Amino acid sequence: MVIDLGGDHGLEAGQWLTVFRRVGDSPGPVSQVGRAVVVSVKQTSSTIRIESARDAVVAGDLVARHR
Repeated sequence: MVIDLGGDHGLEAGQWLTVFRRVGDSPGPVSQVGRAVVVSVKQTSSTIRIESARDAVVAGDLVARHR
């Protein structure tokens, strides 16, 4: 998959990401959808590989870097 975060957001190849989505309309609780690894990075986008998923990953899902 291609995401709209890249090197200018601090992503690096090999970095792990959590894929999640918001529950309801509130900014509160989230639901973890899966885990992904960054395969390649450009300035404003990256290619990721989904390594595991509990549900289908869809447009609009969010990612967070593992630190």
